[in-house]
Amino acid sequence: MDFLSRMRVLAETVLVTPRLRLEPLMPAHASALFDGLSAPALYAFIPQEPPGNLAWLEARFEWISSRGPADGSAVWLNWALRGDDHYCGLFEATAMADGRVDIAYFVFVGDQRQGLARAAGEAVTAALWADTDTQVIGASLDTRNEASAKLLEALGFARVALIENADFFGGAPSDEYRYERRR
Repeated sequence: MDFLSRMRVLAETVLVTPRLRLEPLMPAHASALFDGLSAPALYAFIPQEPPGNLAWLEARFEWISSRGPADGSAVWLNWALRGDDHYCGLFEATAMADGRVDIAYFVFVGDQRQGLARAAGEAVTAALWADTDTQVIGASLDTRNEASAKLLEALGFARVALIENADFFGGAPSDEYRYERRR
């Protein structure tokens, strides 16, 4: 079984930590995640908008739950983060055939600064590193997102690049840092 095939298996795997249950994202999660994903504050540092309505989010999750593009060039690993009594965010990874994986995450506004992103990040990166063909795990983030930079550094990532004018949103250009961990 090749790397992407193994990543497809991982994409369907529930990950459990002492504080979180990471469930493979499905369209049925849309109603539980809609309110949390609708907070404008989550989008301060990314060129996306909150979901317009529940039907749009269900359709997006349907597309994401295909676990990758039709050409098979990547695998999308997406988990809904569930705490003790409610959903509190998302964790995403995109695996490429050459062993590179990029991650991203959302922790809902009311659940931030409680260590949940770190717990999810530790679980996901451990699962990714368990596959010996994983070569690099990376993340790109807006240079103004200090909390995310601190999280990545706490997870053992190193800043490897500054990409100027990486995006344009909110009426202004955005610079990004690139963070990576290598095998």
